[in-house]
Amino acid sequence: MRATTSIKENALRASYLVSNRIAKAKKPFTIGEELILPSTKDICSEHLGEAAVEKIAYVPLSADTVTRRIEEIAEDIEAQLFERINASPWYALQVDESTDIDNKAILLAYVRYLYQEDVHEDLLCALPLPTNTTGAELLKSLDGYISRQN
Repeated sequence: MRATTSIKENALRASYLVSNRIAKAKKPFTIGEELILPSTKDICSEHLGEAAVEKIAYVPLSADTVTRRIEEIAEDIEAQLFERINASPWYALQVDESTDIDNKAILLAYVRYLYQEDVHEDLLCALPLPTNTTGAELLKSLDGYISRQN
């Protein structure tokens, strides 16, 4: 029972690690199931034997699973950023209105804050804006985002 639990825990951890790599590489989420998992099984089969292949089979890498993992990782990173900001004695926001490739307005917000005696700057959010992008709408969008985080 303990060995099975350990295998499943390791498979879950591996699923998060691979999903994180997929996101960082900006690859389609289907690559885990279509390429990474079969390739890993091939490598394990040739070098480590069938026992390793059986363990690899426990790693969930379907597109839906990878999507959920990446969303959870993003939520965790966002929560860590807000923890850092809340712990900082000060922070500064910089906002910029931009457009995407479809010519839709986007609000980009950057935050500068003190963390471990160093000043850090991170992208806080990228929010879609309504067609009417007045200063009041920018403030309303940013205020709504920050309120949802607290």
